[in-house]
Amino acid sequence: MKKLLGLLLILLFSLSLLGCSSVKDTVYTTANKDKVVADISKSNLTKEEKELFAKALDDTTGKYEGKTVNDIINDQKKIIEERKRLEKEMKNMLVVSFGNKGQIYKDTSRWIFSNYVTFDMVVTNNSQKDILAFKGFTNVDDIFGDKLKKIGYRDDEGIKAGETKTIPLQYECNEFMKEDMKFFDTSFDKLKITWETTAIVFADGTKIGEVK
Repeated sequence: MKKLLGLLLILLFSLSLLGCSSVKDTVYTTANKDKVVADISKSNLTKEEKELFAKALDDTTGKYEGKTVNDIINDQKKIIEERKRLEKEMKNMLVVSFGNKGQIYKDTSRWIFSNYVTFDMVVTNNSQKDILAFKGFTNVDDIFGDKLKKIGYRDDEGIKAGETKTIPLQYECNEFMKEDMKFFDTSFDKLKITWETTAIVFADGTKIGEVK
């Protein structure tokens, strides 16, 4: 009985691998896109593999035309690994911190028509080259780690190698948005404000990150 159960498990496992293999060997084209998507949804591919393939469908360059599902999934894995490598590299090159959160209250008598959060962004260029421009996002989370804001920022004033500079920033709050007003009202020690670099352009013309 135990031997029979063992053989049955081996058979099921083999069929599972065969199912994954056959789907992964499928050649993807625009013409068979719907069928491939349907087959993948019913296959034994892992959740991660299915999500990677779905992400690849966002590509509009046609680079996946004629490639197997396996090749497409592996290409997406490489893209994610490269993105993580670049994020780590840029994080080491450009160190950013925040402080001095303040408030400017709405006061129409003074021609101030919104509430504003003010804060300082302290940027250090840890690379060996002068930076011509950089861009990224300021992420604002509350004390529990729930996201309040993701604010885009770009700087084209440059920062020399080894230099640290303080950039005063303002964020206009929408009084009808709960997250904006929580950002406005919450003290700095109960917020987690972090920086995410997405691109750096160096003075020598080299670029890293999301630069066209």
